[in-house]
Amino acid sequence: MPTLTPQQLIGIARARDTPDWIAFKARAGCGKTFLLQQVAQALRRSGISISFNKSTAGELGKKMPSKFPAQTLHAICLSVIKSSGKFSGTIKKSKLYDITRLVGEEANAEYTLIAPVMKLVSLAKTFGIIPTAFARPGLAPDDPETWESLSDQYDIPFSPEILSLAHKVLTRSIEASLKDGDNDFDDLLYISLLWPHRFPRYPVVIGDEVQDWSELQHHMAERLLLPGGRLIVAGDDRQAIYAFRGALADSYSALVSRFSMQEMPLTVSFRCPRAIIYEARRYVPDIEPAESAIDGQVIYADELDLADIPKTILCRNNAPLVGLALRLLVSGRTAEVAGQDVGKGLISLTKRITKRNLKSTEFLDRLQKWADREISRKPRSKPRVQDKVAALTALADHHKNLESIQKHLEKLYPNPADRSYRPAEFHLSTIHKAKGREWPDVLFLDPQLLPSKYAVQEWEQTQEANLAYVGVTRAQQTLTYCASENIRG
Repeated sequence: MPTLTPQQLIGIARARDTPDWIAFKARAGCGKTFLLQQVAQALRRSGISISFNKSTAGELGKKMPSKFPAQTLHAICLSVIKSSGKFSGTIKKSKLYDITRLVGEEANAEYTLIAPVMKLVSLAKTFGIIPTAFARPGLAPDDPETWESLSDQYDIPFSPEILSLAHKVLTRSIEASLKDGDNDFDDLLYISLLWPHRFPRYPVVIGDEVQDWSELQHHMAERLLLPGGRLIVAGDDRQAIYAFRGALADSYSALVSRFSMQEMPLTVSFRCPRAIIYEARRYVPDIEPAESAIDGQVIYADELDLADIPKTILCRNNAPLVGLALRLLVSGRTAEVAGQDVGKGLISLTKRITKRNLKSTEFLDRLQKWADREISRKPRSKPRVQDKVAALTALADHHKNLESIQKHLEKLYPNPADRSYRPAEFHLSTIHKAKGREWPDVLFLDPQLLPSKYAVQEWEQTQEANLAYVGVTRAQQTLTYCASENIRG
């Protein structure tokens, strides 16, 4: 067993010898999952270990003792809904789209309203809004001010028509869950937690990556505890980067405050060398290198040859990754961009813009018109829209028609779960997609994109600083900064 740090020893003793509810504030690479394993082994009582996504729950499950089986929050809720007898048998992935389209047709609404209505309803579920017609308390009030606040925070168009449609869609979605057992992914937490369902209860609940939890997930942790039970969690408040998809921007701190938890610091990083730890201190001053840490290296490259770039490339935005991947492919190297969902989203966008196989120049003209409309309707969407335009433009420059662009997108964003998948020589990823992973040598592409000039609210600026910290701490040996325009070849 590895030698434990004084912080880890104190944390294990605190968990074993006191009834305290404990939150480990764990910096990047500090071995928090290993610590949670040691805590679980030291506890006399059994329980459950939980995490938000499948990959982190899987990693947790490999290390936890058998008395603390690991599950995702959604898997627990699915089991709860199944046991209630109100489940159709499958998760209805198209449920929200089908209901929104039907409600829109009945109201003779424009097709372009489907996307904002769906996004708003999904967020309403995440934040626990229940329409007043159901006469049940939600986690947030069902009033126009709450809905408009969500639309402002997540840059969704808002109008009385959109609010009316979203309200009807949410109501029908709930009715489909309660009467017919039709549930989508969002419903698993929303329905099981906010309507009467019987949850399993445990003496101890151990939670990982809690900085990524939503308000509903905080609520769920409490529902899983027996009276007199304990909650022990780990998370890094400075690795909170998923507020854009519904996680609380201050989830870790909110959880500590809500349950009056005792905080225990874990500041010694076993992943990063000293040079990278010193770089990370620009964002998180308390992170420390392990005694055994190598020196490592941080390089600020004024110029970099294409043949010499590291095999892993991270960036704030998607478009520079696509541009560099194309340059690598042209030079005879293999390259892939992380995020099959991103590739599917870009393909879907091309199909929304036109159903025809246009010449690339004609497609780019339509793409720019689409972008102008989107930005005029939703000014705060400008950075995301421009990123999509830049990515598709880079591809269009290499192809004669739209069909070729779409086929290239499928290859550029492969599915690692596919049996035919073979890892490419170069792996390119946004920082969001890279969280939880690590590589020996990392190229931090276009660091000038952080912070985004469009991050104006305080929580957005904090998320940008968190993104930089996450990007820096993926490197185990060497971190290289370089702008796209300074990569030669």
